[in-house]
Amino acid sequence: MQQFQNIYIECSPEDAESLFDFVEREVEINELWDIDSEAVGTAKKETYGDGLRFTFVSLLDKNKEEVANIVLLHSPRGKIYVPNIVPNQLGRLTKSEYNKILQDFEQVILKPAISKWARPYEYTITKPNVGVEDIFPETVATALRRFSLTLYKANPFHPDAQERWRQFIIDAYSNNVEVSQGKLVGLMVEDLGWDIEYAKKLSYVYFEGLDLLKDFDNYAHQQDASFSQANVG
Repeated sequence: MQQFQNIYIECSPEDAESLFDFVEREVEINELWDIDSEAVGTAKKETYGDGLRFTFVSLLDKNKEEVANIVLLHSPRGKIYVPNIVPNQLGRLTKSEYNKILQDFEQVILKPAISKWARPYEYTITKPNVGVEDIFPETVATALRRFSLTLYKANPFHPDAQERWRQFIIDAYSNNVEVSQGKLVGLMVEDLGWDIEYAKKLSYVYFEGLDLLKDFDNYAHQQDASFSQANVG
């Protein structure tokens, strides 16, 4: 499944400020990149007015028109990351277009800036494509693949198929899996070949099942606590 990529840089708070300076210097020496000063000024007033460092880096076309604005932000949790890329010439970016711009920014601006910055850091860029095994632990991924056999795709609500789907839900809950509905549907459609309408319906059952398991566990814990208190008394 294709996904929007993310970049994360972790460093000490006192080093974060200077990285932005190196990024902006790198932009100055690359003719197809620019700092969107107007967007920075607006954001200071309206969006990021909490004192955190940020900048808007613009990718330009050969006519020096803005193609997209890349937001680089120092978050309250200490990470420097790209929360968004805003298109200027298109209504919205596809995942491929978004990732291409992010990769260009990484290679042309960010990595040279980091090299000159020369401070301790941890760097992560997420994959452009992920599969079931990238999202789920091995046992959970195996349960989902067992459910996704061809014979079940024609009728995923057959009792035999539903038994496997319930096992997948139980395994996911037991392993504390966190996955959004959109990502689950995307994996089922793009990685496992499910019909999108079936994938959506099954995702509803998945999250309802997780809620039921969570409620049951909470109830069981309350009963255990009440029983323990009664024995103490």
